Amino acid sequence: MTGAFGPATRNLNQQLTYWSPAGNDGYNQPTFATGIPIMGRWNIQSDTVETSTGQEIVSKAVIHVDRDLEEGGYLYQGLASPLTDVPPADALEIQAFLSNTDLRNMEQERRAYL
Repeated sequence: MTGAFGPATRNLNQQLTYWSPAGNDGYNQPTFATGIPIMGRWNIQSDTVETSTGQEIVSKAVIHVDRDLEEGGYLYQGLASPLTDVPPADALEIQAFLSNTDLRNMEQERRAYL
């Protein structure tokens, strides 16, 4: 379904790679699940947004995605190769994630702020 509320799924035509947080190692460093390919739309823009902890941040990019993502995960523009459990150095951390539906509850808009 397309609409003015957010980008239609068909507009999410860029391949991205996502690493979800998997916990911490024995040295209090974050660990990640193996990266997975997802579809999205990468927009370089600054937006002020509030994280789940209430901290206000200014993002470097806003990424529209096809699924829910977790704060603390990482996104890479393109398909990372090989897919490992370590994000590449140029992957960016998800600082905030917002998911909203339109008034008819027909379309979901999901945005990751990096």
